[in-house]
Amino acid sequence: MTGASMGGSVETATRSGAPVVGNDAQTHRHDSSGTSPYAKEAAVSTQPTAQPTAPKAHKVRHANLYLTRLDPWSVMKVALMLSIALAIVTLVAVAVLWTMLAMSGTISAITRTATDIAGTGAGSVDITGLLSFSRVMGVTAVVAFMEIILFSALATLFAYLYNLAVAFTGGLAVTLTEDH
Repeated sequence: MTGASMGGSVETATRSGAPVVGNDAQTHRHDSSGTSPYAKEAAVSTQPTAQPTAPKAHKVRHANLYLTRLDPWSVMKVALMLSIALAIVTLVAVAVLWTMLAMSGTISAITRTATDIAGTGAGSVDITGLLSFSRVMGVTAVVAFMEIILFSALATLFAYLYNLAVAFTGGLAVTLTEDH
């Protein structure tokens, strides 16, 4: 067994099992009898030997923190990046959905049904033009661009409002836990 005390001495066990006390456990030497020269000194030493202890209870540390300020510039940058990612996902999803509907014949069936209901005449609506890929993607791009602007602006506005509300509420309480 080895254990360090505050004074710097280290105890080690010899082949005979008797503890050895010295300043450096790595440098003790054994004589021809197989015992350490410190064995006699350790046998009469009054220092208690280290007793094996039960494992310590699992300690968990908690830190209670309060979020008292949000930097509006940082919030705007993060919101802008997230909204751009969401706009790209929206554009890809609409393109894939339109392609799947066109390949399955759903768009042509909707066009035929709408033409049959509305009839053909001077006041009829061109359903084929409304459901074309370029028209659908154009409308989706406009909606995605508006989403980018609105999401970024609203996130920044909410950061300012949060900073104002912290004066009354004290902030958002966050508990951090460290598991050993």
